[in-house]
Amino acid sequence: MTSPQIISQDHPFSDEKAEDVMLSGLDQTKEFAATDPTSHIEDVGKEVSQVSITPTTQLGFWAAITTYKYAALLCFMAGLSGWCDGYEQSMSGSIIALTGFIHQFGAPNSAGKWALKTNDVSLFTSMKNVAAVVGGFTMSYPVDRFGRKFSFIFMNILMIACCITEMFAQTPAQWIAARLIDGFAVGMATCFINVYVAELAPTPARGALMAFYAFFNNAGSFCASVGLNVVQRLPAEKWRNIIYSQWVLLGLAAAAALWIPESPRWLVGKGRIEQARKVLTHVYGRCDKYDIETELERMVYEVEYSKKEKAIRASGSYRDVFRGTNFLRLVASFLPYHFQAAVGVPIISIYSSYFFGLVGLSNPFNATVATGVTQLVCCIFAVYLVERLGRRTLVLGGGIGCICCLIAMGTAAKVAPTKSADGLVALACLWYAFFSLSISPLGYIYMAETATVSLRAKTSGIAIIVCQGMSFAYNYIVPICLAAPALGTGGTVLLFVATATCVWILIFFLVPETRGRSFTELDELFARRIPAWKFAKTDTEESRLRKEIQASATNAAALSSEV
Repeated sequence: MTSPQIISQDHPFSDEKAEDVMLSGLDQTKEFAATDPTSHIEDVGKEVSQVSITPTTQLGFWAAITTYKYAALLCFMAGLSGWCDGYEQSMSGSIIALTGFIHQFGAPNSAGKWALKTNDVSLFTSMKNVAAVVGGFTMSYPVDRFGRKFSFIFMNILMIACCITEMFAQTPAQWIAARLIDGFAVGMATCFINVYVAELAPTPARGALMAFYAFFNNAGSFCASVGLNVVQRLPAEKWRNIIYSQWVLLGLAAAAALWIPESPRWLVGKGRIEQARKVLTHVYGRCDKYDIETELERMVYEVEYSKKEKAIRASGSYRDVFRGTNFLRLVASFLPYHFQAAVGVPIISIYSSYFFGLVGLSNPFNATVATGVTQLVCCIFAVYLVERLGRRTLVLGGGIGCICCLIAMGTAAKVAPTKSADGLVALACLWYAFFSLSISPLGYIYMAETATVSLRAKTSGIAIIVCQGMSFAYNYIVPICLAAPALGTGGTVLLFVATATCVWILIFFLVPETRGRSFTELDELFARRIPAWKFAKTDTEESRLRKEIQASATNAAALSSEV
């Protein structure tokens, strides 16, 4: 196959020139695909990696952060929306234990005590997952059509609408309406936030910067736990104070959404090369080691290859996600994210105050604060570990730790639930440590990293549909299982041991290591159908070229020292 002409790195190229390169390569592909539809896929590494080795792939993690400070700051700001999501999720799941909330949305039971209906409790959380499915499915197209920045602004409008609905809700149906708005925003957010970070961040720090979304999510959850602990000490009618406090976070997220620029890779995909150059200049222009024209050239070729592969397969946009290696990439996208629910988040996190109340804690909100502190501290370390140890090692190791904690918690709760309450809190903190160091950030990271360039938002949207559909089932049945005499607290926890083990096995065989790989390298590795457990040790055309450059530099330095 004839490779497309490499753009000269000595002169900037215009929108028209870049478009000509894309179209010429696409015409070559269509002509060639008629005779040999597979050869192009095998040549991806050789063809695309000839462009250049970008400077970002030659720096270590801390060097990338300190060298590209403004890019790191923008990625940090993009993660602020996770703060609102984490706050809302923790607050809406635990607020059901507040006396004022129960009096507002519950009714006296047969014993004359105010209580929420079990079905209402299930719907309060599970309907959010239904809306997230809709959000993930419907919003992946606008994310691709109108851009990432538009999506940030629209998502913040939805979060504000959710908060206003909660402030004035008087009936269970109105509270469920707030959950639907929140869920739609969450489904939309997962389609693009980490996609945006992945497209803007320097490669060596990409995983760590995407982990900031999980960090802010956990920070929001911790803030909600502290807020609920404060509010439960106030008069019962003051229960809505926890809702009013959201406005601080919403204001920060809205300001960040207005400040951050559009994704340069999205602009290149739309043929808006000059605008992409302006964004790259704004973000990286002060970095001496960053060659904007070289990076822009690489983006053009990434988009070109993605379009060429779609032309070869001759498939529609959403159908293309389920074809060939794109399906493997879809599976790798959603398994780590689904692992969050399968490993016990519905019972240990979302319904934490409800669960701890059932096992006999007099103040379950104290337990949520303890677990929140553990979660937040460990998530800080995770930002470093995702680049130091790698994604696959963390998710598999952390999964084993979480499963062991679930076995211990389920056994203790089944044998002596009321006598082991303090021990269950300690085990929950240990579970949170394993979870926050691994599964919590990696679910979002894998969803953004594994898809091919042109299908990234659509792959994330489909992954959200699958994961939120499963989460709906988990979140709906947890209150029912906890109230069922045959299962109770212990049996419900042990149920998650089974689901977590099944997903862990699938991850071992299907989810690869992506640490330190450029999107070009990932395209090549998936195209070559390298087994997931061999990704980390497999050389690509780009990695081989990088080693040759480093060897040449070392030899040159040795010769100069001898002279």
